[in-house]
Amino acid sequence: MSITLAPRLAAVAQLVPEGAVVADIGGDHGFLLIYLVQQNKIKRGIISEFTAGPYLNALRNVQKYKLEQKIEVRQGDGLQKLAVGEVNVAVLAGMGGALISHILTIGRIKLPPFLIMQPQNAASKVRLWLEANGYQLVVEKLVLERNTCYEILVAKVGQSSQLYPLQGIKRKMLFEIGPILWQEKPPLIQVKLAELLAKKERIVNGLEKTTERNLKKQQLKSEIAWLKEHIVT
Repeated sequence: MSITLAPRLAAVAQLVPEGAVVADIGGDHGFLLIYLVQQNKIKRGIISEFTAGPYLNALRNVQKYKLEQKIEVRQGDGLQKLAVGEVNVAVLAGMGGALISHILTIGRIKLPPFLIMQPQNAASKVRLWLEANGYQLVVEKLVLERNTCYEILVAKVGQSSQLYPLQGIKRKMLFEIGPILWQEKPPLIQVKLAELLAKKERIVNGLEKTTERNLKKQQLKSEIAWLKEHIVT
């Protein structure tokens, strides 16, 4: 009995290197690593879950598919239960960008050289963390699932100069959009940009009702104008 992944996780699975030892941080049901083992794509995997419910859920699924020899399930916070150098790939999918950045920060000493991240929001926070901590973005991918456009970021150890020379609004917007997505402009980027524009317009509309936070309002209006001028077609 083989696992079939939803589009978002299937795209993550495609980006995992062959023969890797993978930690799935916040692996929930464990289907990603179960699928990767079933496809003989990875040597072994570790699922890390903080709360008891998802931990037990992942453990039951690993046992159900009789993969205890290939996949270990551990209960702990982020990378806490990993040993230094134990894995060479870490996946952090299905959580907010702020939480991903926090997990990367507190687990910095245990981070492997290859990261695959799928932030549900605030991907700019992840990009900022990568730039500040010696990781280079090598892939940015968009995936549509249930009418929502998801971002997947892949990074490896190595300093990036993609955004360092930029200043001002263009730098900020490329952190939000993604420098590789900006360069490659895949078809789904129009969906992402429309979502980003709509979000900023909703915030501005809310701020219009008050005289406070004028600087925030003006910043957002500048970003909206930049999006309309440079991207939206």
